[in-house]
Formats: sequence, C-alpha cells, structure tokens
Amino acid sequence: MPFYEYRCADCLSQFELLRSITQRDTSAECPDCGSAQSSRMISLPMAFSMAADGTVKAMAGSSPCGGCVATSCAGCPK
Repeated sequence: MPFYEYRCADCLSQFELLRSITQRDTSAECPDCGSAQSSRMISLPMAFSMAADGTVKAMAGSSPCGGCVATSCAGCPK
C-alpha cells in the first residue's frame, strides 16, 4: 500500500497515511486536531540513487532529504 499526503482544512496540518488506492481520496482524520476535513495533496514521487560506494542520495525532482519516512523527516525542514 502506498503513502498519501493530506492537508487538514481546519488547522492546515500536513500528514501522511498508509492507505489502499481505493481509500486515497477519502477524507482522513487529522492527527493534530481530529478534524475529518482533509484532502489529499499532490506530491512528487521519491527517487533515490545508490553510488558504487553504497551511499544513497535523493535524485533531482524528489525531496532534498534522504531520511524521510511516514512519521519523521530526519534532517529535513518541514
């Protein structure tokens, strides 16, 4: 199942959820304020490149952070 990004219409918080494709456009409860007034955001896909020495970096067109996961963006400004 893919992750989808949502924005709360009440508090403007942005959050990600792991959901099935059939649920992607269904409103989700905001983890910050509990409102069900959210909508799915359009986001860029994340693409990585691995060098011969094993280092991994984000490729052009994707997020500049290499440590992003659903609940944390280590080293990334939010």
